[in-house]
Amino acid sequence: MAAVNIFGQGKKEAHRTRRNLYQKIAFSFMRAATILVIVILMVILADIFLKGYSVISFDFLTQMPRRQMMEGGILPCIVGTIQLVILSLLVAVPLGIISAIYLTEYASEGKVKWAVEQAVNNLAGTPSIIFGLFGMALFIKYLGMPLSLLTASLTMGFLIMPVIIRTTQEALLAVPKEYREVS
Repeated sequence: MAAVNIFGQGKKEAHRTRRNLYQKIAFSFMRAATILVIVILMVILADIFLKGYSVISFDFLTQMPRRQMMEGGILPCIVGTIQLVILSLLVAVPLGIISAIYLTEYASEGKVKWAVEQAVNNLAGTPSIIFGLFGMALFIKYLGMPLSLLTASLTMGFLIMPVIIRTTQEALLAVPKEYREVS
């Protein structure tokens, strides 16, 4: 005969009821934490918007800095960022797409392909500060290149290349094999 607790339930039902209660409590805490984080984020964004809205103007965005960057605009920062992104994409997109095509279509299954794909997966999860240190060590210290937009672009290219490789591989694998072979 099955054991019955004081609520008239068997052991399995009591365990399930207790588990559901713990699950509801855990989800309540998660919801409360999510709401708290969203509220804090909204307060921070509202503060930034309210204090920064009056400062941002067309002149601020299009003028050069003055007085040791204490006055003036941020035009060089905007131009430098655009240049950095374009050069990084010029480095990473061709190499990433070619690598993904090779890994997906031509590389034979084996330890080498597995090792390369694991390296790509690990690099995709590497923090950007590690890539920055790697870029400084490789390009500036080891290769003797000057600190420049080129070294920054190469480093950023290496940073985004694993994402491009993985995305391209997934896109290629989404196409039926017959279509890939015909193309």
